[in-house]
Amino acid sequence: MAYFVPVLRKYVGAFDNPWVTDGLVGPIQTIWNGIMKDWPHTISDEMDAIYHLVRDVFVFHTVC
Repeated sequence: MAYFVPVLRKYVGAFDNPWVTDGLVGPIQTIWNGIMKDWPHTISDEMDAIYHLVRDVFVFHTVC
């Protein structure tokens, strides 16, 4: 996770509006597969635990 979150943060930070998360399941899965090779997981949809973890990390960093 130490590499996954910063890479995803950089990816989302390149958007004109990084708060719009529509369509992120695919890119999150691609980044996950590339970085978290020893921890296989399929991000199924926006109800997935990893998706929520990522979303919560971003919300926490912007509020605090």
